[in-house]
Amino acid sequence: MTLVRTVVTLVCCALGCVSWAVTAAPTTPDDPYLKPIIKRNVFGLVPEPAVVKPQPPAPPLPTVRLVGVTTILGDQRALFEVHLPPKPPEAAAEEHCVLATGQSDGPIKLLEIDVRAGRVKIDNSGTVDVAHVR
Repeated sequence: MTLVRTVVTLVCCALGCVSWAVTAAPTTPDDPYLKPIIKRNVFGLVPEPAVVKPQPPAPPLPTVRLVGVTTILGDQRALFEVHLPPKPPEAAAEEHCVLATGQSDGPIKLLEIDVRAGRVKIDNSGTVDVAHVR
């Protein structure tokens, strides 16, 4: 039994000395002993590339056609034909609207009417546009 106890004691002492030597050694990247190992890059380690998420495409704007301008009700109004793009699961839609200055219908807002020139200024989903009577 004393032989087994002696062997176990010697093994434990040897492992303790090895672990102390390993933890006491300097392990900074500036260590001259580590520079060749880092330079060699045995496992082919490379920095992870930055992930760039692609921007989703902007939804298409509705197509607005100025059908006419009228003053028949005492105030100026514009008549529009609006083609709305498809929104799944719905199909593309067509709407007709009559708007006075400052009014809006869906994504279309009427900003200004010039009856003599036959043109109107509209805000189409945040994009200001000028439409003419054809």
